[in-house]
Amino acid sequence: MASPLRILTISNTQIRADKLAYVLDFTTERRVFYDGGYITTTDSVATLQSLIPELITLTYFNGDSVYVNAAGITAIQSTGEYTLIVLNTVGAISVTDSVSSVATAINNAVSTGTLGTMSTQDADSVNITGGNAALDILQLKGGSANAGRMSWNTDDETVDLVLDDAVTLQIGQEQLVHVKAAEAINNGEIVYASSAVGASGKIEVTKFIGDNSIDELYVLGIATEDLAIGQIGFITTFGVVRGIDLSNGGNIYGETGYGSGTILYASPTTAGYLTKVAPTSPNLSIPVAIVLKANANGSMFVRPSAGYHIGELHDVNISAVADKDVLQYNSAQSRWENKTLSAAGIQRAGSYLLNVVEDTTPQLGGTLDTQGNAITGNYATDGRRAILIEGGSTRTLAESDAGDFIITTSTAATTVTIPDSATTAFTIGTEVDFIQKGSGVLTISASGASVTLNGSAGGSIAVTAQWGGVSIKKIDANEWIAVGKI
Repeated sequence: MASPLRILTISNTQIRADKLAYVLDFTTERRVFYDGGYITTTDSVATLQSLIPELITLTYFNGDSVYVNAAGITAIQSTGEYTLIVLNTVGAISVTDSVSSVATAINNAVSTGTLGTMSTQDADSVNITGGNAALDILQLKGGSANAGRMSWNTDDETVDLVLDDAVTLQIGQEQLVHVKAAEAINNGEIVYASSAVGASGKIEVTKFIGDNSIDELYVLGIATEDLAIGQIGFITTFGVVRGIDLSNGGNIYGETGYGSGTILYASPTTAGYLTKVAPTSPNLSIPVAIVLKANANGSMFVRPSAGYHIGELHDVNISAVADKDVLQYNSAQSRWENKTLSAAGIQRAGSYLLNVVEDTTPQLGGTLDTQGNAITGNYATDGRRAILIEGGSTRTLAESDAGDFIITTSTAATTVTIPDSATTAFTIGTEVDFIQKGSGVLTISASGASVTLNGSAGGSIAVTAQWGGVSIKKIDANEWIAVGKI
Protein backbone atom coordinates (compact mmCIF):
# COMPACT_ATOMS: atom_id res chain seq x y z
CA MET A 1 0.00 0.00 0.00
CA ALA A 2 1.26 3.46 -0.83
CA SER A 3 2.26 5.87 1.93
CA PRO A 4 -0.76 7.49 3.65
CA LEU A 5 1.30 10.70 3.85
CA ARG A 6 1.53 11.21 0.07
CA ILE A 7 -0.11 14.23 -1.55
CA LEU A 8 -3.13 13.69 -3.83
CA THR A 9 -4.34 16.14 -6.47
CA ILE A 10 -8.12 16.08 -6.99
CA SER A 11 -9.83 18.83 -9.03
CA ASN A 12 -6.76 21.02 -8.66
CA THR A 13 -6.88 20.62 -4.87
CA GLN A 14 -3.98 18.99 -3.07
CA ILE A 15 -4.91 16.73 -0.17
CA ARG A 16 -2.70 14.53 1.99
CA ALA A 17 -3.88 10.95 1.62
CA ASP A 18 -4.40 10.32 5.35
CA LYS A 19 -6.59 13.46 5.59
CA LEU A 20 -9.12 12.17 3.01
CA ALA A 21 -12.18 10.71 4.78
CA TYR A 22 -14.61 9.21 2.30
CA VAL A 23 -16.25 9.62 -1.13
CA LEU A 24 -19.97 9.77 -2.02
CA ASP A 25 -21.18 9.10 -5.56
CA PHE A 26 -23.89 11.50 -6.82
CA THR A 27 -24.10 9.99 -10.37
CA THR A 28 -22.88 13.08 -12.24
CA GLU A 29 -20.27 14.01 -9.71
CA ARG A 30 -18.35 12.67 -6.75
CA ARG A 31 -17.90 14.51 -3.45
CA VAL A 32 -14.58 13.88 -1.71
CA PHE A 33 -14.78 14.68 2.02
CA TYR A 34 -11.63 15.58 3.98
CA ASP A 35 -10.80 17.45 7.17
CA GLY A 36 -11.16 20.81 5.39
CA GLY A 37 -14.66 20.16 4.03
CA TYR A 38 -15.28 18.51 0.63
CA ILE A 39 -14.46 19.04 -3.02
CA THR A 40 -16.49 18.07 -6.09
CA THR A 41 -14.94 16.12 -8.96
CA THR A 42 -16.15 14.52 -12.20
CA ASP A 43 -13.56 11.77 -11.83
CA SER A 44 -15.21 8.37 -11.69
CA VAL A 45 -15.17 6.18 -8.60
CA ALA A 46 -12.85 3.79 -10.45
CA THR A 47 -10.45 6.65 -11.18
CA LEU A 48 -10.49 7.73 -7.55
CA GLN A 49 -9.95 4.15 -6.35
CA SER A 50 -6.90 3.82 -8.59
CA LEU A 51 -5.62 7.10 -7.17
CA ILE A 52 -6.54 6.12 -3.63
CA PRO A 53 -6.21 2.33 -3.23
CA GLU A 54 -7.08 2.68 0.49
CA LEU A 55 -10.75 3.32 -0.43
CA ILE A 56 -12.98 0.47 0.67
CA THR A 57 -16.58 0.11 -0.52
CA LEU A 58 -19.25 0.05 2.21
CA THR A 59 -23.00 0.68 2.37
CA TYR A 60 -24.02 4.08 3.71
CA PHE A 61 -26.85 4.22 6.28
CA ASN A 62 -29.22 5.40 3.49
CA GLY A 63 -28.42 2.45 1.29
CA ASP A 64 -26.02 4.24 -1.09
CA SER A 65 -22.44 3.17 -1.56
CA VAL A 66 -19.79 5.04 0.41
CA TYR A 67 -16.07 4.73 -0.25
CA VAL A 68 -14.13 5.11 3.00
CA ASN A 69 -10.40 5.78 3.33
CA ALA A 70 -9.12 2.82 5.39
CA ALA A 71 -6.01 4.86 6.34
CA GLY A 72 -8.21 7.32 8.24
CA ILE A 73 -10.23 4.86 10.31
CA THR A 74 -9.41 4.99 14.02
CA ALA A 75 -12.18 2.81 15.47
CA ILE A 76 -15.17 0.64 14.50
CA GLN A 77 -18.06 0.37 16.91
CA SER A 78 -21.46 -1.30 16.74
CA THR A 79 -24.42 0.88 17.68
CA GLY A 80 -26.91 -1.93 17.29
CA GLU A 81 -28.67 -0.74 14.15
CA TYR A 82 -25.53 0.52 12.39
CA THR A 83 -21.76 0.26 12.54
CA LEU A 84 -20.07 3.53 13.50
CA ILE A 85 -16.80 4.20 11.74
CA VAL A 86 -14.68 6.77 13.62
CA LEU A 87 -12.40 8.78 11.36
CA ASN A 88 -9.38 10.89 12.19
CA THR A 89 -10.69 13.77 10.08
CA VAL A 90 -14.42 14.47 10.03
CA GLY A 91 -15.73 12.63 13.04
CA ALA A 92 -17.68 9.48 12.13
CA ILE A 93 -20.07 7.96 9.62
CA SER A 94 -22.65 5.20 9.99
CA VAL A 95 -22.80 2.19 7.68
CA THR A 96 -25.02 -0.89 7.56
CA ASP A 97 -22.05 -3.26 7.22
CA SER A 98 -21.18 -5.30 10.32
CA VAL A 99 -18.04 -4.67 12.37
CA SER A 100 -16.47 -7.87 11.08
CA SER A 101 -17.32 -6.97 7.47
CA VAL A 102 -15.65 -3.58 7.83
CA ALA A 103 -12.56 -5.19 9.39
CA THR A 104 -12.43 -7.68 6.52
CA ALA A 105 -12.68 -4.87 3.95
CA ILE A 106 -9.81 -3.03 5.62
CA ASN A 107 -7.69 -6.18 5.68
CA ASN A 108 -8.41 -6.76 2.00
CA ALA A 109 -7.12 -3.26 1.26
CA VAL A 110 -3.85 -4.01 3.00
CA SER A 111 -1.06 -5.27 0.82
CA THR A 112 2.15 -3.90 2.39
CA GLY A 113 1.25 -3.68 6.07
CA THR A 114 1.21 0.09 6.20
CA LEU A 115 -2.14 0.11 7.97
CA GLY A 116 -1.77 -3.13 9.84
CA THR A 117 -4.38 -5.85 10.09
CA MET A 118 -7.79 -5.24 11.69
CA SER A 119 -9.73 -8.01 13.39
CA THR A 120 -12.81 -8.01 15.59
CA GLN A 121 -12.19 -8.23 19.31
CA ASP A 122 -15.82 -8.09 20.41
CA ALA A 123 -19.05 -6.57 19.18
CA ASP A 124 -17.92 -3.06 19.93
CA SER A 125 -14.22 -2.85 19.04
CA VAL A 126 -11.42 -4.10 16.80
CA ASN A 127 -7.70 -4.80 17.07
CA ILE A 128 -5.11 -3.31 14.73
CA THR A 129 -2.02 -5.52 14.36
CA GLY A 130 0.90 -6.07 12.04
CA GLY A 131 1.65 -2.50 10.97
CA ASN A 132 1.28 1.24 11.58
CA ALA A 133 -1.91 3.29 11.77
CA ALA A 134 -1.60 6.92 10.72
CA LEU A 135 -3.61 8.61 13.48
CA ASP A 136 -3.64 12.21 14.67
CA ILE A 137 -5.32 11.28 17.95
CA LEU A 138 -5.88 7.95 19.65
CA GLN A 139 -8.56 8.01 22.33
CA LEU A 140 -8.34 5.18 24.85
CA LYS A 141 -11.45 4.06 26.67
CA GLY A 142 -12.03 4.31 30.40
CA GLY A 143 -11.05 7.89 31.17
CA SER A 144 -13.27 10.89 31.74
CA ALA A 145 -13.33 13.88 29.38
CA ASN A 146 -10.00 13.86 27.45
CA ALA A 147 -8.19 11.46 29.78
CA GLY A 148 -6.55 8.68 27.78
CA ARG A 149 -6.09 10.77 24.63
CA MET A 150 -2.75 10.23 22.89
CA SER A 151 -1.21 12.49 20.25
CA TRP A 152 2.19 13.44 18.88
CA ASN A 153 4.01 16.40 20.48
CA THR A 154 6.11 17.99 17.75
CA ASP A 155 7.91 20.37 20.17
CA ASP A 156 9.15 17.65 22.54
CA GLU A 157 9.17 14.96 19.85
CA THR A 158 7.28 12.43 21.93
CA VAL A 159 3.76 11.18 22.59
CA ASP A 160 1.46 13.24 24.82
CA LEU A 161 -0.88 11.25 27.04
CA VAL A 162 -3.64 13.24 28.73
CA LEU A 163 -4.02 12.01 32.32
CA ASP A 164 -6.62 14.51 33.52
CA ASP A 165 -7.81 18.01 32.72
CA ALA A 166 -4.65 19.59 34.18
CA VAL A 167 -1.91 17.04 33.48
CA THR A 168 -0.44 15.74 30.24
CA LEU A 169 2.41 13.23 30.38
CA GLN A 170 5.23 13.48 27.84
CA ILE A 171 5.89 9.73 27.52
CA GLY A 172 9.55 8.79 27.97
CA GLN A 173 10.55 12.27 29.12
CA GLU A 174 8.74 12.53 32.46
CA GLN A 175 8.04 10.41 35.53
CA LEU A 176 4.87 11.10 37.52
CA VAL A 177 3.41 9.56 40.67
CA HIS A 178 -0.32 9.27 41.40
CA VAL A 179 -0.80 10.53 44.99
CA LYS A 180 -3.34 11.78 47.50
CA ALA A 181 -2.90 15.25 49.02
CA ALA A 182 -2.87 15.35 52.84
CA GLU A 183 -3.27 19.14 52.65
CA ALA A 184 -3.93 21.79 50.01
CA ILE A 185 -0.93 21.79 47.66
CA ASN A 186 -0.26 24.22 44.82
CA ASN A 187 1.23 23.47 41.43
CA GLY A 188 5.00 23.89 41.79
CA GLU A 189 5.30 23.05 45.51
CA ILE A 190 7.68 20.37 46.79
CA VAL A 191 6.16 17.40 48.62
CA TYR A 192 7.25 14.30 50.51
CA ALA A 193 5.71 10.90 51.26
CA SER A 194 4.12 11.45 54.65
CA SER A 195 1.89 8.37 54.76
CA ALA A 196 0.13 5.68 52.74
CA VAL A 197 -3.54 5.57 51.84
CA GLY A 198 -4.65 2.36 53.53
CA ALA A 199 -4.19 -0.69 51.33
CA SER A 200 -4.72 1.27 48.11
CA GLY A 201 -1.03 1.38 47.27
CA LYS A 202 -1.19 5.17 46.86
CA ILE A 203 1.14 7.57 48.67
CA GLU A 204 -0.18 10.45 50.73
CA VAL A 205 1.91 13.59 50.35
CA THR A 206 2.54 16.71 52.43
CA LYS A 207 4.50 19.88 51.75
CA PHE A 208 8.23 19.43 52.49
CA ILE A 209 10.44 21.85 54.44
CA GLY A 210 14.23 21.58 54.39
CA ASP A 211 14.93 22.54 58.03
CA ASN A 212 16.23 19.04 58.90
CA SER A 213 12.98 18.15 60.68
CA ILE A 214 12.00 15.65 57.94
CA ASP A 215 14.21 12.91 56.50
CA GLU A 216 15.10 14.03 52.97
CA LEU A 217 14.84 10.42 51.75
CA TYR A 218 11.05 10.87 51.75
CA VAL A 219 11.17 13.73 49.19
CA LEU A 220 9.20 12.75 46.07
CA GLY A 221 9.05 15.77 43.77
CA ILE A 222 6.99 18.76 42.67
CA ALA A 223 3.19 18.98 42.41
CA THR A 224 2.28 19.29 38.73
CA GLU A 225 -1.27 20.53 39.42
CA ASP A 226 -3.21 22.21 42.23
CA LEU A 227 -4.50 19.65 44.71
CA ALA A 228 -7.20 20.17 47.35
CA ILE A 229 -7.14 18.30 50.65
CA GLY A 230 -7.85 14.63 49.95
CA GLN A 231 -7.68 15.05 46.16
CA ILE A 232 -5.97 12.41 44.02
CA GLY A 233 -3.54 13.89 41.53
CA PHE A 234 -0.04 13.86 40.13
CA ILE A 235 3.41 14.99 41.23
CA THR A 236 6.48 15.07 39.00
CA THR A 237 9.58 13.20 40.17
CA PHE A 238 11.50 13.78 36.93
CA GLY A 239 10.67 16.07 34.03
CA VAL A 240 9.22 19.47 33.26
CA VAL A 241 6.61 21.22 35.41
CA ARG A 242 4.82 24.00 33.51
CA GLY A 243 2.41 26.83 34.15
CA ILE A 244 3.91 28.22 37.37
CA ASP A 245 4.83 31.82 38.15
CA LEU A 246 8.64 32.05 38.09
CA SER A 247 8.76 35.75 37.26
CA ASN A 248 12.07 37.54 37.68
CA GLY A 249 10.40 40.34 39.63
CA GLY A 250 8.52 38.11 42.10
CA ASN A 251 7.06 34.62 41.98
CA ILE A 252 5.09 31.96 43.85
CA TYR A 253 8.03 31.43 46.20
CA GLY A 254 8.25 35.11 47.18
CA GLU A 255 11.67 35.65 45.59
CA THR A 256 13.08 37.79 42.77
CA GLY A 257 16.03 37.48 40.43
CA TYR A 258 15.14 34.22 38.71
CA GLY A 259 16.48 33.49 35.23
CA SER A 260 16.95 30.55 32.91
CA GLY A 261 19.38 28.22 34.65
CA THR A 262 18.63 29.29 38.23
CA ILE A 263 18.99 26.30 40.57
CA LEU A 264 16.17 25.95 43.10
CA TYR A 265 16.49 24.24 46.49
CA ALA A 266 13.97 23.05 49.08
CA SER A 267 13.23 26.02 51.32
CA PRO A 268 14.28 25.64 54.98
CA THR A 269 11.80 28.30 56.11
CA THR A 270 8.50 27.79 54.22
CA ALA A 271 6.95 24.36 53.68
CA GLY A 272 6.38 23.56 49.99
CA TYR A 273 8.49 26.47 48.73
CA LEU A 274 11.70 26.42 46.71
CA THR A 275 14.50 28.95 47.02
CA LYS A 276 17.39 30.10 44.84
CA VAL A 277 19.61 30.45 47.96
CA ALA A 278 21.50 27.25 48.75
CA PRO A 279 20.73 26.37 52.41
CA THR A 280 23.57 25.78 54.86
CA SER A 281 23.90 23.19 57.59
CA PRO A 282 22.11 22.18 59.74
CA ASN A 283 19.39 22.89 57.12
CA LEU A 284 19.20 20.45 54.22
CA SER A 285 20.75 21.52 50.92
CA ILE A 286 18.55 19.68 48.39
CA PRO A 287 18.79 20.85 44.76
CA VAL A 288 15.33 20.21 43.31
CA ALA A 289 14.93 21.93 39.95
CA ILE A 290 16.43 24.23 37.33
CA VAL A 291 14.44 27.14 35.92
CA LEU A 292 13.74 26.85 32.20
CA LYS A 293 11.45 29.85 31.67
CA ALA A 294 11.44 32.67 34.23
CA ASN A 295 8.08 34.33 33.59
CA ALA A 296 4.48 34.32 34.80
CA ASN A 297 3.85 31.13 32.80
CA GLY A 298 7.19 29.62 33.70
CA SER A 299 8.56 26.11 33.66
CA MET A 300 11.30 24.19 35.43
CA PHE A 301 12.99 20.84 35.05
CA VAL A 302 12.57 18.73 38.18
CA ARG A 303 15.15 16.25 39.44
CA PRO A 304 15.40 16.22 43.26
CA SER A 305 18.77 15.15 44.67
CA ALA A 306 18.33 14.32 48.34
CA GLY A 307 22.04 14.22 49.20
CA TYR A 308 23.45 12.42 52.22
CA HIS A 309 24.15 12.86 55.89
CA ILE A 310 27.73 11.86 56.63
CA GLY A 311 26.55 8.75 58.43
CA GLU A 312 24.74 7.56 55.28
CA LEU A 313 27.96 7.17 53.27
CA HIS A 314 28.84 3.55 52.60
CA ASP A 315 32.18 3.56 54.43
CA VAL A 316 31.10 5.63 57.46
CA ASN A 317 29.54 4.30 60.67
CA ILE A 318 28.11 6.92 63.04
CA SER A 319 26.63 5.94 66.40
CA ALA A 320 25.85 7.86 69.63
CA VAL A 321 27.47 11.00 68.26
CA ALA A 322 28.62 13.53 70.87
CA ASP A 323 29.98 17.08 70.86
CA LYS A 324 33.64 17.34 69.75
CA ASP A 325 33.67 13.81 68.28
CA VAL A 326 36.12 13.17 65.43
CA LEU A 327 36.13 10.65 62.57
CA GLN A 328 38.83 7.98 62.74
CA TYR A 329 39.49 5.24 60.19
CA ASN A 330 39.16 1.66 61.43
CA SER A 331 41.21 -0.49 59.04
CA ALA A 332 39.94 -3.71 60.64
CA GLN A 333 36.36 -2.74 59.75
CA SER A 334 37.31 -0.81 56.57
CA ARG A 335 35.25 2.17 57.64
CA TRP A 336 35.31 5.57 59.32
CA GLU A 337 33.90 5.74 62.86
CA ASN A 338 33.10 8.60 65.24
CA LYS A 339 35.26 8.68 68.36
CA THR A 340 35.72 10.96 71.35
CA LEU A 341 39.10 12.71 71.49
CA SER A 342 40.21 10.38 74.24
CA ALA A 343 39.10 7.23 72.40
CA ALA A 344 40.84 8.47 69.28
CA GLY A 345 44.08 8.93 71.25
CA ILE A 346 44.26 12.65 70.62
CA GLN A 347 45.84 14.04 73.79
CA ARG A 348 49.11 15.47 75.08
CA ALA A 349 50.60 15.55 78.60
CA GLY A 350 47.27 14.56 80.05
CA SER A 351 45.36 17.41 78.42
CA TYR A 352 43.37 17.43 75.21
CA LEU A 353 44.91 19.47 72.45
CA LEU A 354 41.73 21.54 72.53
CA ASN A 355 43.04 23.19 75.69
CA VAL A 356 45.91 24.77 73.74
CA VAL A 357 43.61 27.34 72.20
CA GLU A 358 41.76 28.17 75.39
CA ASP A 359 44.50 30.64 76.51
CA THR A 360 43.64 33.51 74.16
CA THR A 361 46.22 35.94 75.69
CA PRO A 362 49.54 34.09 76.12
CA GLN A 363 52.18 36.19 77.94
CA LEU A 364 55.95 36.10 77.79
CA GLY A 365 57.39 34.46 80.85
CA GLY A 366 55.36 31.24 80.47
CA THR A 367 56.68 27.92 79.21
CA LEU A 368 56.61 28.99 75.57
CA ASP A 369 60.02 28.30 74.05
CA THR A 370 60.73 25.26 71.87
CA GLN A 371 62.73 23.55 74.60
CA GLY A 372 60.06 23.83 77.27
CA ASN A 373 62.03 26.47 79.22
CA ALA A 374 60.70 29.69 80.66
CA ILE A 375 61.47 32.78 78.59
CA THR A 376 62.64 35.48 80.96
CA GLY A 377 64.03 38.95 80.45
CA ASN A 378 63.08 42.34 79.15
CA TYR A 379 61.25 41.45 75.91
CA ALA A 380 58.42 43.77 74.96
CA THR A 381 55.37 42.09 73.41
CA ASP A 382 55.71 44.34 70.34
CA GLY A 383 59.27 43.13 69.63
CA ARG A 384 61.21 46.06 71.19
CA ARG A 385 64.07 45.35 73.67
CA ALA A 386 64.73 47.09 76.96
CA ILE A 387 67.66 49.57 77.08
CA LEU A 388 69.55 49.75 80.38
CA ILE A 389 72.13 52.39 81.36
CA GLU A 390 75.07 51.23 83.45
CA GLY A 391 76.92 54.23 84.95
CA GLY A 392 79.00 52.27 87.50
CA SER A 393 82.30 50.55 87.09
CA THR A 394 81.10 46.98 87.87
CA ARG A 395 78.00 44.90 87.14
CA THR A 396 77.20 41.19 87.63
CA LEU A 397 74.59 39.96 85.21
CA ALA A 398 71.23 38.82 86.62
CA GLU A 399 68.50 36.70 84.99
CA SER A 400 66.51 39.88 84.46
CA ASP A 401 69.27 41.11 82.11
CA ALA A 402 68.47 38.40 79.55
CA GLY A 403 67.75 40.07 76.25
CA ASP A 404 68.79 43.52 77.49
CA PHE A 405 70.66 46.18 75.55
CA ILE A 406 73.13 47.64 78.11
CA ILE A 407 74.94 50.97 77.58
CA THR A 408 77.96 51.78 79.78
CA THR A 409 78.60 55.51 80.36
CA SER A 410 81.44 55.63 82.92
CA THR A 411 84.73 57.43 82.22
CA ALA A 412 86.42 54.81 84.37
CA ALA A 413 87.00 51.21 83.30
CA THR A 414 83.82 49.09 83.59
CA THR A 415 83.74 45.32 84.18
CA VAL A 416 80.62 43.18 83.55
CA THR A 417 80.80 39.67 85.11
CA ILE A 418 79.04 36.56 83.80
CA PRO A 419 78.06 34.50 86.87
CA ASP A 420 78.20 30.71 87.27
CA SER A 421 75.04 28.81 86.28
CA ALA A 422 74.76 27.49 89.81
CA THR A 423 74.34 31.08 90.97
CA THR A 424 72.31 32.50 88.08
CA ALA A 425 70.56 29.97 85.82
CA PHE A 426 70.37 31.73 82.46
CA THR A 427 68.46 29.77 79.84
CA ILE A 428 70.62 28.35 77.06
CA GLY A 429 70.26 30.74 74.16
CA THR A 430 70.15 33.87 76.36
CA GLU A 431 71.66 36.93 74.67
CA VAL A 432 72.84 40.30 76.09
CA ASP A 433 74.18 43.22 73.98
CA PHE A 434 76.54 45.99 75.18
CA ILE A 435 77.71 49.39 73.86
CA GLN A 436 80.61 51.35 75.41
CA LYS A 437 79.35 54.93 75.30
CA GLY A 438 81.66 56.27 77.99
CA SER A 439 85.43 56.56 77.63
CA GLY A 440 86.00 53.88 80.28
CA VAL A 441 87.04 50.59 78.68
CA LEU A 442 84.27 47.92 78.84
CA THR A 443 85.43 44.41 79.82
CA ILE A 444 83.26 41.26 79.82
CA SER A 445 84.65 38.70 82.28
CA ALA A 446 83.75 35.08 83.10
CA SER A 447 83.30 34.37 86.80
CA GLY A 448 85.94 31.86 87.84
CA ALA A 449 87.27 28.77 86.10
CA SER A 450 83.81 27.15 85.92
CA VAL A 451 82.62 29.64 83.30
CA THR A 452 84.21 29.80 79.85
CA LEU A 453 84.09 32.74 77.45
CA ASN A 454 85.12 32.17 73.86
CA GLY A 455 86.63 28.87 74.95
CA SER A 456 88.70 30.35 77.76
CA ALA A 457 87.88 29.28 81.34
CA GLY A 458 87.57 32.40 83.47
CA GLY A 459 88.47 34.39 80.39
CA SER A 460 87.58 37.96 79.50
CA ILE A 461 87.36 40.24 76.47
CA ALA A 462 87.46 44.04 76.16
CA VAL A 463 85.86 46.48 73.73
CA THR A 464 88.65 48.11 71.71
CA ALA A 465 87.33 51.66 71.48
CA GLN A 466 84.62 54.03 72.65
CA TRP A 467 81.29 53.46 70.84
CA GLY A 468 82.33 49.88 70.23
CA GLY A 469 79.98 47.03 71.08
CA VAL A 470 79.87 43.36 71.99
CA SER A 471 77.14 40.67 72.08
CA ILE A 472 77.29 37.62 74.33
CA LYS A 473 75.23 34.43 74.02
CA LYS A 474 74.96 31.37 76.30
CA ILE A 475 75.44 28.24 74.18
CA ASP A 476 75.72 25.60 76.92
CA ALA A 477 75.82 25.29 80.67
CA ASN A 478 78.49 27.79 81.84
CA GLU A 479 79.66 28.34 78.24
CA TRP A 480 79.32 31.71 76.51
CA ILE A 481 80.56 33.27 73.31
CA ALA A 482 81.18 36.93 72.55
CA VAL A 483 81.32 38.71 69.20
CA GLY A 484 81.84 42.35 68.36
CA LYS A 485 84.53 45.03 68.46
CA ILE A 486 86.82 43.12 70.78
